Amino acid sequence: MMLYDPMTENVHILNPSSRFLWEHLDGHHELEDIERKMQLHFTIPESINLEIFLKFK
Repeated sequence: MMLYDPMTENVHILNPSSRFLWEHLDGHHELEDIERKMQLHFTIPESINLEIFLKFK
């Protein structure tokens, strides 16, 4: 997936995990739901706390 920023004319290419987040961080999904779906989609063990990454700004 590519994102184009018309203000800067920059193009950003998203890797699979970034694309997943872009598609789910839409204001309709709860953080815990995104974390659970991401763990299932990418086969990430539950012992890895994705909340740290999802709150990164």
